[in-house]
Amino acid sequence: MDRKDQRVCIKFCVKNEKSESEIYEMLQKAYGKASLSRYIVYEWVRCFKKDRDLMKEDLWSGKHSASCSDANVDKLRRKIQEDRRLTARELAEEIGIPHDTCQAILTVNLGLKRLASKLVPRFLSDDEKIRRWEICSELKRRAETDPLFTDSIITGDEMWIYGCDPESKTSQHNQYAWRTPTAESLSRKLRQIRATVRTLLIVFFDSQGIVHQEFVPQSQSVNQAYYRDVLTRLREKVRVRRAASFRQRTWYLHCDTALSRNSLAIQEFLAEKKIACLPHPYYSPDLTPCDFFLFPRVKLFLKGKTFDDVGCMKRSTLAYMQSLQTQDYQACFQKLQERWAKCMESKGEYVEAADPKNELASTL
Repeated sequence: MDRKDQRVCIKFCVKNEKSESEIYEMLQKAYGKASLSRYIVYEWVRCFKKDRDLMKEDLWSGKHSASCSDANVDKLRRKIQEDRRLTARELAEEIGIPHDTCQAILTVNLGLKRLASKLVPRFLSDDEKIRRWEICSELKRRAETDPLFTDSIITGDEMWIYGCDPESKTSQHNQYAWRTPTAESLSRKLRQIRATVRTLLIVFFDSQGIVHQEFVPQSQSVNQAYYRDVLTRLREKVRVRRAASFRQRTWYLHCDTALSRNSLAIQEFLAEKKIACLPHPYYSPDLTPCDFFLFPRVKLFLKGKTFDDVGCMKRSTLAYMQSLQTQDYQACFQKLQERWAKCMESKGEYVEAADPKNELASTL
């Protein structure tokens, strides 16, 4: 089926005020395997809503087809499933493909974009937008009726820490340019460090600061049993460091992990320990304090540094997190409330700063 014919169908549906998901489902029903992908459909819908009749076909023409093989697409998909915070340059370095090809696979083949330091779907479905609006509306209402509500939130997530940053000045040179033997040797060393010197950080904090943090042992996988142990250790830290909230059961757990959502064992543990959890919409790092506040700061702090062993890297990371002031964490939760409001105003769309770098710099 000619993509131009499908584009005519999409334009017709947009004129008749059909939603993105409805249009995609109609194309699937009509053309089956020959229909366009969800992400390209959503992109064309967005353009037609802005009264743009022409699109740059070269975005989808396959000019990077040599490297956009199914094997490379699968490799990138697996890497992203492991760590959604990897940048396009980091992914290109690890897979061994040009940066622009990696960018094309991420945006066209996988339909992703970067938001609050995480890769997410470029377009939200109508149901996802509605869910985001509903959750933000509920949390904003609770914050307005209870002045201590946001102070009672303990939020957490996980992040991979690497021994070197491939975007540092040392390794920022194009990996496909001519290099001296010394530069090539240094590049190999940095790639080896990145592959071997890494650790997974799990951290929880509130408006007063860090409540609990730990690094996952090298050979340990974060499964149900391990995550239950993490929550047990977190609960003990809350009992010691937030004694009043623990006694009165006035603290709320807020986290964005697959285990916290989908594991029956974890849900039973939370119910058994009477730990109240706040709702969080899928694909919403822009509404997650770890993603828009703490982790970007940690990554910026580590940028350009190289660690030969995990222990040194852990100590440096912990020292930085402990150096953050109480007012930094308080400002984070104030921004969270502002993001709830912006999400509601935009009817569930992503909340993106006009200039993320300036937003981060203004809080440092």
